[in-house]
Formats: sequence, C-alpha cells, structure tokens
Amino acid sequence: MSFGPFKYALLAGTVLATGAAQAACNLELSASLPLKVENGRMFISGFMGEHPIEYMVDLASMNSLLQAAGRDFGVTPDNFRSLPLKAVMGDMQKQATLGPDADHNVALAVDRLAIVLKGSLANFGSPQAVATLGMDFFTHYDVEFDAAHQTVNLFTPKGCEGAKLAYWTKRYVAADMVANITRPLNVEPYTVYNFPHINIRVSVNGHDMLAAIDTGYKDSSLSLAAAHEAGVDSASAPETDAIPDVFDGYTSRAWLGSFDQVALGAETISAAKLKIHSFNPPVGSTPVRTGGLLAKTRSTGDDMVLGADFFLSHRVMVSYSQNKVYFSPAEGQSFLGGTPSLPAETAAAR
Repeated sequence: MSFGPFKYALLAGTVLATGAAQAACNLELSASLPLKVENGRMFISGFMGEHPIEYMVDLASMNSLLQAAGRDFGVTPDNFRSLPLKAVMGDMQKQATLGPDADHNVALAVDRLAIVLKGSLANFGSPQAVATLGMDFFTHYDVEFDAAHQTVNLFTPKGCEGAKLAYWTKRYVAADMVANITRPLNVEPYTVYNFPHINIRVSVNGHDMLAAIDTGYKDSSLSLAAAHEAGVDSASAPETDAIPDVFDGYTSRAWLGSFDQVALGAETISAAKLKIHSFNPPVGSTPVRTGGLLAKTRSTGDDMVLGADFFLSHRVMVSYSQNKVYFSPAEGQSFLGGTPSLPAETAAAR
C-alpha cells in the first residue's frame, strides 16, 4: 500500500503490505482537515461565504444548513439544493501559507455545495455550529476519523478494491456496510444511494441486530424493541438524560440499560451500559406527515445507533469505495462504559 501524492502525519502509522492487492493499493490523501470535539460531537471549522461556521459531522443525513442561519446568510428555499456561497472546510489561512507545492491540503473549498435547509434549532450547541457535512459530501472519499489526533483524513483510493485499509494497526474490525431494507427503495447489497445512513451488523446479548452509524447523535443507543429482545426493559432500568433530536431539539425519554455483552464484529464490550429509548418521535413533537417516504424517521428500522461516542473512542475508516467500515479501539478510551476488546489477530465482521 502506498500513499500519495500527499504525505501527512498519519504516515507515522504502520503500513501493512501483505499480498498483491495490498501492494497495489494507492491511498491518496486528498485533504487532512482539523477535527474539533464540542459537547461530545464532531465539528470541522470553515466558512460559508464570509460567515465563519462549524460544520457538524453527520453521516446519517445529507449536507444541511439550519433554517435560521439560512435566513441570516441569504440562502432561500428557491436555491436550497445548491449553496449560492462558497463553502470552505478546514483551515484556509494555513492552506494559503503552505503554498501551491504543499505536500498535503488542510482545507477544501467547494462552489455551489449541494445542501438542504432544515431544522428549527438556532444552532447545534454554539453560535457558529449551524450546518452539517453529511453523506453526500463524504461519499466522494474514503474517510478516516482520528479523534485522538483531532484529524479527518479524506482519501481517494486507487486500486484498493481488495486491500485492507486499517493501515494503522494489525488488530481491527472490517464491517460490511449493509442496507436497511425496511426503508422504501433500499436493497441489498448496500450502495451509497441507500440513504440516509450506513448500517453494520452487531450483536447485543447474543441477538443479531442492525446498527446505524449516526454521528448526529452524541451517544450510542438501543431501541426499546431491541432492548426488550435482548432481555432488558425500561421498567427495570434507571431513567437517564433525555435524548434530543438532531435538528428540531424535541427530546425522547431514555433509560440506561445494562447488557452482558455488545459485539461489533470481533470487538466485544462486556458489562456494557447503553441508553435505550424509542426511535420514534414523541406524539405531537413533529408536524403530521403523509406518504411512505416522508413519514420515515432517520432511525426507522434500526435496532441500534452508533453515535459520535463510537468515533471518539475508536479510530475509524469509512470506506465508501469498498462499502466497509474499518475500526479499532483508541488507546485508553472506554466505550459503552467498558473497555473494548479485540483478539490478537485481525478480525472481520460480515
């Protein structure tokens, strides 16, 4: 496996070169963007036109701008699918100092970024956090989230179809992306058109389940129905902080369930603590909608949500080119109240 044309600090990791497929893989680093963590969620600093903003990383939706910010920025519903302002992600000032011959990019500029206006919140927790970068942005790359080094790396893979992309370690999980076939138009196998998000297969107390990767939510959680299947009910669990909706802020009651084991492929967390709640919005919290597609929520048909806490406790490569998610536990980090464990050898989840 080789890296080019850009070489960045991530190359300090071990590069695995086993087999012809591995040797032929050229993982080009398109950009390395600084990652911020605020209130348990991930953000990339940037601009919309002259407006400094924070883009929240939200792999479960499309690029979005909150409606209140849209009014302030002069973005109207007439052009809401094509941003009439230049969108910048990363450190453009530092990029300018590096010059045209820099060996890596630390910022990206996009003209007419595809975006939707939505949500009733003023921001996502701070005045400048008013937009999201979603699936329609990240699917152009294979994306590495390295929270320990506060970095998001955007790769353009060439000849990497059969390669193992968790270059930083020999101990990892390679989970296949799968489609949530409870949603209209979604079919197996997974493709990037199976919106709104990635699903992987997991196990809770020995029960096979479907987990959505949804970084819009701070905490990972389990649906009430899935918790019941795993032998845990809200009646026997203590109530915990309510879970706010990503864009509209209404809250759902939540309980903290205790589970013998959660398995993400070969990675296991024993004596796990996991929030449980209804994945349907509370009655009266949202306008009544009609039609099969419009009535679906972002968690319809999912058993589990892997939230931003999963990314903050792991090093993750979301490979849209391979339809896989590679991950390994970050050193010294807990997840679901426990310490993730992996066997000595490389592991794969199917």
